[in-house]
Amino acid sequence: MAEKKQFIKDLNKETKVDDMFSVKFKKPVRKSKNGFMFDVRVGDKTGEIAVKYFGNTNEMAVRKVFDSIVPGGVLRVKGKAQEYNEILEIAINPGMPTYSGGLGVLAGDTLRSAADLGVPVAAFTLLHRKG
Repeated sequence: MAEKKQFIKDLNKETKVDDMFSVKFKKPVRKSKNGFMFDVRVGDKTGEIAVKYFGNTNEMAVRKVFDSIVPGGVLRVKGKAQEYNEILEIAINPGMPTYSGGLGVLAGDTLRSAADLGVPVAAFTLLHRKG
């Protein structure tokens, strides 16, 4: 299993982010200045942070990305930490792919439950060349 290397508590302005986070909730797609966007709240054991996905004018493409993100699941976030109104957030765009798992969510839930119960378990994963 890939080792988590970035934690929310360690992020600061201009940090490049490329790691896995748990999805807390997401806010609906909406029109923005240059197209369509949506927000996702993600977290890890050190805290939570807003992720803003700035898509282009293709609403269907932005909705497809939005629909692939599962609250309670795991999301690979690849973007840049920035401050907006003095609050740190992560900005991503369509050129920075995100991956959200279906079966990965189930596997993650199973492993988390095993860890919570103190049950010894081993797991492995296959890495795709794109994440």
